[in-house]
Amino acid sequence: MRNNVSSIPGCVTSCNNATLNDTLSDQNCVGFRCCQAAIPSHLKSYAVTFTLDVDGVDGAFCWYSFLMDKTSIDQRRLSDPFVPVSLVWTLAASDQVTCCDNRTRYMRKVDVFDSTPVDTWQCDGRWSSKGTPYLVDGCDEQERRFMSIADSVVIKDGTSDELLMVANLAMRCLNFSGKYRPTMKEVAVELETIRASHVPNKVQTNIRAETTSEVTSLLSMQLEEKVALRDESNPCISKSTRLPRKRFYRARAHSNPLSDSHFPVPISPQHFEYSLHYPHFFPTPDSCSSTKKIEFADVGCGFGGLLISLATLFPDTLMIGMELRDKVTEYVKERILALRVSNPGQYQNVSVVRTNSMKYIPNYFEKSQLSKMFFLFPDPHFKEKNHRRRVISPFLLDEYAYVIKPGGIIYTITDVEELGEWMKTCLENHPMFESLTEEELEADPVVKLLSCATEEGQKVSRNEGQTFKAVYRRIVLKL
Repeated sequence: MRNNVSSIPGCVTSCNNATLNDTLSDQNCVGFRCCQAAIPSHLKSYAVTFTLDVDGVDGAFCWYSFLMDKTSIDQRRLSDPFVPVSLVWTLAASDQVTCCDNRTRYMRKVDVFDSTPVDTWQCDGRWSSKGTPYLVDGCDEQERRFMSIADSVVIKDGTSDELLMVANLAMRCLNFSGKYRPTMKEVAVELETIRASHVPNKVQTNIRAETTSEVTSLLSMQLEEKVALRDESNPCISKSTRLPRKRFYRARAHSNPLSDSHFPVPISPQHFEYSLHYPHFFPTPDSCSSTKKIEFADVGCGFGGLLISLATLFPDTLMIGMELRDKVTEYVKERILALRVSNPGQYQNVSVVRTNSMKYIPNYFEKSQLSKMFFLFPDPHFKEKNHRRRVISPFLLDEYAYVIKPGGIIYTITDVEELGEWMKTCLENHPMFESLTEEELEADPVVKLLSCATEEGQKVSRNEGQTFKAVYRRIVLKL
């Protein structure tokens, strides 16, 4: 109700013997098997009434009525018998809001899902699920006790909710009953999720900086402090170059891409957190723009040699490395961090993520988003039974063709002749790729980096080995 005016939305449908999954598997919900009605966003309260007319209906499988988030129903995200519901509430400027523990309050805009931005009060910082900062005594007492005994260095490095999640995980690990203790794999997944979602504390507490340059300056200060501290105490960091020492990040040469790995993956490309990877271009999560997206992807980036070379060659292009091995991914992160600090203004356009590109490419990139993809010295998987693990295959090329824009280029190189012929044959036989001419290869500055930018390429050159390139352009399929 608002201003004593009532809104009565509704809809009518007919169905017979349709399950919930059958109902929502249809592309439209317009009256047959299902119908939907939107709840107006301006209502301050509402009530829902469901009326069922079952005369003449054989069976009771169509007797479903439920509230559901519009975005979720558009994307068919449901798991019978559960459906997602999102509720958004706001605190108007006229509301008297006092945050617990004297936390600072500030105004921000939220979207009420009908393209209408609404101003609302928000209390600074984060909080646990057991409390609410919008009440004077609403901060969780457990959080208070924990923060009072936690080491000051730990409190400085992390946010309260991150510390509480780690503390709760530790408590579960100490449970006397084995069935309530998490497995080591579950512990690793939760810790990786916490680490991946971490935002530097100084940036969080100053998130209301008035200008982009101010936020960027704060982030640079935090990075400089981190590098300065680790240079003195961390043997993994070279004191002369201030770069990570590769010998401390060695891992197996290859990993099985078909095994179940545990790391956070965005639900869709819209959920990829650009502000965590490119703070110079996206100082806050709210500043992410749909006009600037990742354009280069180095699949199996190794120790990041190609990315570092491309970062200065294309300073305004966002690029990302995708690596499955956790130690190698951590090395590339530390390398980029150190280069950003020692070269102000540079290497802000490059980042890395630990993921399985053979499984999750569509989770990171939209249709026709990329202009270049790189596959440098991939695992040859010599045994015929393991050819399905190869990162270039007729089936995976369909996915790559989806995320590469027309005119975009896919670069491959290997020192294994049989694998080189395999990749070339797969690309040659695919209807959406065509090879570049010799003149185009000579004019492309990226082609020259394929053999010398990566550690593997440098090793082949030292041994005077032979390499096999296959460079193909994405074309528009002509029907």
